[in-house]
Amino acid sequence: VYTYSGYCHNPPQPTVGKGVTEVCSFGHTEGTTCGSVGVMTYDITEDRKNAVQRLAVMFSVPFDYVLYKNMFAVGLFDMNEACDEKLYKIMYDGKDGTFHREKPAGTPYLVIIAMAEVASAVVAVADASISGASLLNDLVQEFISAALRSVSIHLKTCTEENILINPQVYTYSGYCHDPPQPTVGKGVTEVCAFGHTKGTARGSVGVMTYDIATAQEEASKRLAIMFSVPFDYNLYQNVFALGVFDTTQPCNESLYKLMYDGKAETFTRANASGSELSYKGKTYTMRGTMSPIAKSIIKVELRNGTKLKHSAPAKKLKHFWKCVW
Repeated sequence: VYTYSGYCHNPPQPTVGKGVTEVCSFGHTEGTTCGSVGVMTYDITEDRKNAVQRLAVMFSVPFDYVLYKNMFAVGLFDMNEACDEKLYKIMYDGKDGTFHREKPAGTPYLVIIAMAEVASAVVAVADASISGASLLNDLVQEFISAALRSVSIHLKTCTEENILINPQVYTYSGYCHDPPQPTVGKGVTEVCAFGHTKGTARGSVGVMTYDIATAQEEASKRLAIMFSVPFDYNLYQNVFALGVFDTTQPCNESLYKLMYDGKAETFTRANASGSELSYKGKTYTMRGTMSPIAKSIIKVELRNGTKLKHSAPAKKLKHFWKCVW
């Protein structure tokens, strides 16, 4: 994601499956006279193995409706097109055969886009029901609304042979409000939440682990998610890290400090922006997104450790998208 103004509130799901609708959201920064404006991209792949083209959605919800109107654009680009200010400006003011732009009027319109033909992979906007995995459950939502600093973690296992067991948490500051589900089944998303301690000037910071196991509960590795939602945004910003360790690695202060400040081949770390962070190990891959706000959301997927390969564009085929604003 790239935000020209505003921020990413509910980050994109790392993977959008076939026939599934996923939800993300963006907002304007409080205390400013700028709207919620930016661009978001997804790579179109065959089961994440061969990325062929990049889908882009530009959106502009202005602050001043006297001068501007809502606008959005959708298009398909080559894989070398970065999700940045340049792409946003092209889709907002420019002209190109790779996208279509509209000022929404509340009615459907038809967009014709040339896209690569991919065996068994078709992108379409349809009447799919919204995935429950994309939405917070009522209890977590109520807690997040009340907390000054909080983070909810949506964890999904996308491997065919593994479940997640034995959750452990360590909080460097704050506390665990909605604890992790004891077992995360295959293809299931579970949610837990952490918050800052009321009356303190400290954030919600810590680390959570799960053992990666077979159906017989034989653990082979331990996944870890480090999160930091600080109290003082003048000095710090949201940070998260994803990694896979041996099962002997305890979930404690040492692990938190390693993933927050240290360097190792067992994890990767990034400042939160809504864009994807990935860790690729020999056996497993973790992919996640985090929103850069005080009431943050993290979405993480565990997959088998396959590498994403870019393929040459295939034969062009026209598809029709019906978009509604």
